[in-house]
Amino acid sequence: MKHKKTKKKSSKKNKYTIAYLAGGCFWSIEKELNKLKGVLTTKVGYMGGNKKNPTYEEVLSDKTGHIETVMIKYNKYILSYENLLKYFLNMIQDKSPPNKYQYSHVVFYTNKYQKSIYQRLERLYNLKSVKLLSKKKFYLAEDYHQMYSFQKECKSLTTENIQVFNTICKNNKNLAEKKGSGKYLYNTTNGNYYCACCGIKLYNSSKQYDSKTGWPAFTSEISKKNILFDTKTSELRCGNCGLHLGHRTFDGPSETKQHDCINSACLNFKSKSTDNYKKITSLGRQWIKEAEKDMKKRQNK
Repeated sequence: MKHKKTKKKSSKKNKYTIAYLAGGCFWSIEKELNKLKGVLTTKVGYMGGNKKNPTYEEVLSDKTGHIETVMIKYNKYILSYENLLKYFLNMIQDKSPPNKYQYSHVVFYTNKYQKSIYQRLERLYNLKSVKLLSKKKFYLAEDYHQMYSFQKECKSLTTENIQVFNTICKNNKNLAEKKGSGKYLYNTTNGNYYCACCGIKLYNSSKQYDSKTGWPAFTSEISKKNILFDTKTSELRCGNCGLHLGHRTFDGPSETKQHDCINSACLNFKSKSTDNYKKITSLGRQWIKEAEKDMKKRQNK
């Protein structure tokens, strides 16, 4: 049975838009912007300077010319740029002018449309301390700055112990679940570990080992962008929702010595067979649809 190749419609194409806003300390600005419906992800970083890959300490010196900036990725069909900008301007219009250049109030526009929206709103707000500048290179800030003072709400909570989850994984940086109590401590099944809060993929079981410490241990993560590592406190958090996961030391068995000590309650494990089953059923449904279309064509001939 021959099947015609059908072009997949890209629902994601042109659906998401990026904006860059600076309004003082990026910790509080990022937290407030995440309350907006339609905001998908945010990242804090540095923009506007003349030094490549600046550190926070260098930006703090006011010698690099960088400004603490929040990058906002949002769904333009849910949240318009105008409403995003109004929300931001309401947040900062009564703030005192910044006493340090890194805390400058800036709207970095990425295109003529964003520029025109700001110019139209300029008449409605007290924007004496706000600058309008063209977007420049955005340098991501260190991991410990990301989602510094908040965690996102859980949209797909799946945990082995909700009580331990609320105590250890949510709004905690130091506590750990009871030694030897975690469900995944001695797991030998092949599969992947996901964030219990948002469902993003974090670790593969092939990188798990028994560290003799009493908690699940891993020598590496699936993707560095999915894990936030605070080099000052050794804390590990989910890169997507900010959930506390555990801590990292460097006494592991691999060449890198990486040892990610993770709380079971903050994870959700899916065996490889489960993941493969979902893929097969998805392909099966697609095949059925194509077969039905083919049958209808034959009947109409």
